[in-house]
Amino acid sequence: MNALITTAVTMTSREIAELVDSRHDKVRQSIERLAARAVIESPPMGNFKNSNNVTGSEYIFSGEKGKRDSIIVVAQLCPEFTARLVDRWQELEAKLAKPVATELSHLEILKLAVESGQKLIAADAEREHAIRDAVVTVEKALHGLLGKVSPGKALQTSIRNPESPGAKRTRAYRERKKAAAALVKHS
Repeated sequence: MNALITTAVTMTSREIAELVDSRHDKVRQSIERLAARAVIESPPMGNFKNSNNVTGSEYIFSGEKGKRDSIIVVAQLCPEFTARLVDRWQELEAKLAKPVATELSHLEILKLAVESGQKLIAADAEREHAIRDAVVTVEKALHGLLGKVSPGKALQTSIRNPESPGAKRTRAYRERKKAAAALVKHS
């Protein structure tokens, strides 16, 4: 229950461009200049597709090293926006730090178990009620078809007693069907 997702927090060069109100191509140039002077490590590239279906490539900063390098890039581009970048990293890290599943106390677990049990009991009761209603409906229908056999006994009577009205009708139907088939066969 204490499971956390441990995916790396990332920020792209396009996000940096938005943060510092600059064009993406200018941000990429700054990253490349700083990497060429070995001030930062050259971050990996990734592809993107924007809402206008325009594709392109972007640098992806991740981990502590990526965080450090992105702060240096922003400081180079626009020192007054460095605070925005720091805030953005903190926001990303806070999202990552939230646990996926919170730890439940024993009391909360017991409450959930009781609620779940109550729901199962209610569902079982509803099912039993529906089955009882269906049985009563079938018994009434059989009672109407088979004559004056008491409800609840109609099905048992026709199956177990070959002399019951329902069994006699079924036997007579089968005999008529056999006779009809024999006539067709001899014709």
